[in-house]
Amino acid sequence: MRALSVRYPAIAACALCAALAVGQAGPADAEEEYDPIVVISMGDHFFEVPGAERGAPITVKAGRPYFLQIRNDGKQEHNVEWGRGVLTKEGGAPELYATQLMGHVPVKLMNKFWDASVDGLRDLNMKPGQEVELEVIFPESARGDWEIGCFRPGHYDAGMRVPFIVE
Repeated sequence: MRALSVRYPAIAACALCAALAVGQAGPADAEEEYDPIVVISMGDHFFEVPGAERGAPITVKAGRPYFLQIRNDGKQEHNVEWGRGVLTKEGGAPELYATQLMGHVPVKLMNKFWDASVDGLRDLNMKPGQEVELEVIFPESARGDWEIGCFRPGHYDAGMRVPFIVE
């Protein structure tokens, strides 16, 4: 588990107190061990989690709090959408997802200048170098196979999408 003492001291303190309260220095079993911080990097025409193979599925568990740190490390502007069932424009170009994963999920958006809470999020438009953090708990009703994609012209068709699984 990644150390949270610098950025999220309250979360780290609560986790340590809970572990000590049950007489353990860590979780009871590997199933309970998870990293609440998921970094998602966008490059030009790809999504990746640093340390994982490019395009590898991103898996989260329903009912657990996550901090999704999304960075545009590319040289182009990108957008980020979560959903399934791609709808196309006239002419066949991908346009957006038919079913939005984040459309009805409460999300807190944060970056170094501001934060805001919203009841649902369709997409994020990010310029090169931008970073945003989302605080989110995926509900049980969100379980299933989803996808993260960029629908800027030509990006989705060039492979800018990655499986996103809510277990």
